[in-house]
Amino acid sequence: MRLILLSICALAFASAAQAAFLHPADLDKDQKISRAEWTAFKFAPDQFDKADKNHDGQVDGEEFMAWHAAGRGKNDPKPAG
Repeated sequence: MRLILLSICALAFASAAQAAFLHPADLDKDQKISRAEWTAFKFAPDQFDKADKNHDGQVDGEEFMAWHAAGRGKNDPKPAG
């Protein structure tokens, strides 16, 4: 449930190119989720490559929203904390 709420928050604060991408997994607040941040947040490691559509090693807001809209992550464990 917590993951769903956090994802909804991320979607609410991210828009195509205008608003900042805010997600708790973005630990360094650079508006992108690195592979290390992804796994630290307990997202399934194999989903990172599915979310990182341009294969730049980062998941930005647009990529995250597309990944989430495709129904990915709904079975991921809750993040620690």
